[in-house]
Formats: sequence, structure tokens, C-alpha cells
Amino acid sequence: MSGENTTLISQASGYLLIILGFSSLFISFLYDSLPAGFIGVTFTFFGFLFSFTLKGKYIRSEILNAYAISLLYELNNEIKSKYDTWSAVYLPIFPDKNIYSPRIFRKINSNSAGLLIIYGGDKELDEIIDAIVQNKYSDMHLLPPGNGLFKYYETTLNTKFTLKNLDYVTNDFKNILKNRLSLLDEVVFEVAGNAIKVKVTGAIDQEAIIDESISEIISKVGSPLISSIACILLAVTQKPVKIVNLEKSPDECVVEYEMMDLEVL
Repeated sequence: MSGENTTLISQASGYLLIILGFSSLFISFLYDSLPAGFIGVTFTFFGFLFSFTLKGKYIRSEILNAYAISLLYELNNEIKSKYDTWSAVYLPIFPDKNIYSPRIFRKINSNSAGLLIIYGGDKELDEIIDAIVQNKYSDMHLLPPGNGLFKYYETTLNTKFTLKNLDYVTNDFKNILKNRLSLLDEVVFEVAGNAIKVKVTGAIDQEAIIDESISEIISKVGSPLISSIACILLAVTQKPVKIVNLEKSPDECVVEYEMMDLEVL
């Protein structure tokens, strides 16, 4: 694919994200909904970013970091106002079955890699799934912070991750992240069953990753780049994903993702 075509695709995906973002922001103001506002800001930011990123230019890390720190800081405060202790899990959409209530599914069925669940206390995954299926879920559910990047990957590469496998991610896509998209300096995947360790050097949002004011939410939800990798794992495996550990230094981070089997489905 030529650079000109890639730029046109990037701009087209950006315009779509802007439309989705403004729609979500309108809903958030109409219904005073934090999740809708979070979605709207995410889509609108990435929409403008990708619409006006010119051929041969890097995405400016200063903009992405400022966006990520501000947005995750606000979300972190909102979560802490609701829960003393909390956890997060990424849930896939499951294209071959709809386990979600109509209210939730309308929000995520075409615009997301999956759903980010924020829940307080100690809950088992099957409890969360059961509550969502019965439309009785009372905790927070929103689009992942990496969803904008996830959709950008699919549009720019003209592909669907649900049609790919884990080998593609750990071999081909890691080179795309580094050489074509220029979102990091180096990335290494280590897969051991349902556990995946990802070492990222020179992430474009590294400043957000190491920011201590949002360290808790980064360790559980991830930065936009870390979250986008979780979204990809959702799509290719169709398994829930949880960030179970994150170690960071000024130049790199090591993220441990755990994929979960769902025997309840």
C-alpha cells in the first residue's frame, strides 16, 4: 500500500472517529454519563490526531501524553470516588454470540474491540458476566482507552484482528508497531499459555506510563498503547484479558497480561 493511500485511510478513519466522538459527547451531556464522556473524548482526540497527521510525520508524543495523563487522571479520580479497592478486566465482544444486554451491546458492537469493566471488591469473572447478561450490572463499563488506537490499526492496515491469530500479533504486528506506525522503539512478546509478557521500549506514551499521579490506573487499565495491545489480544483470542502486573522505568515497561477461559459461555 502506498504512503498516499495510507494517509487517506488514516484521514478517513479520523473523520469517522470524530463523528463517533461528538455523538458520544452529546450523549454524555444529555444523560450526565461519565462512560459516554470518556468514550467521546477518546474518539474525538484520536479522530483529530489521525485526520490531520500528514504523510511521513510521527504522531506527536507530547500531545498523546498530555491527553492520556489528563483523561486517565480524571477517570482515576472518578473510580476512587466509587470504590475503596477496585479491579479492571477487558471483555471481548464475541462475534459469534451476543452475551451482553441490548443496552450495553448497542454501545460496543461496532465501535470497540470490547468492553472495559471497572468493579469494586473481589468479584469472580463469571459473576461479572452473569450480571451483564441479565442486565443487572451496576459497576462501571466503558470503552478501553486504547480503543482509538485499535480502530486506527485496523483501518490503516485494512484488516480485522478477529481474523488474525496470536502468532500474527507476536511476529508480524510487532514489526508494524515499530517500523510502520512508529509507536515504539522495540517490543518483545513472550507467550506461555494464557500468560503474555510484553516488553516495550520507547513507547510513544511513555511519559504517561511513568507518571506517578496515575500509576494505579496505568497498572490496572494501561496507557493508550498498553490498552490497545489488550484490545488486540481480546480480538485475536476472544478471551477476557486482565493486566496482572506492570513494571516500568524511564525508558521501558514490562506488562503481564493474563487471558482467561470462560467456561460459563
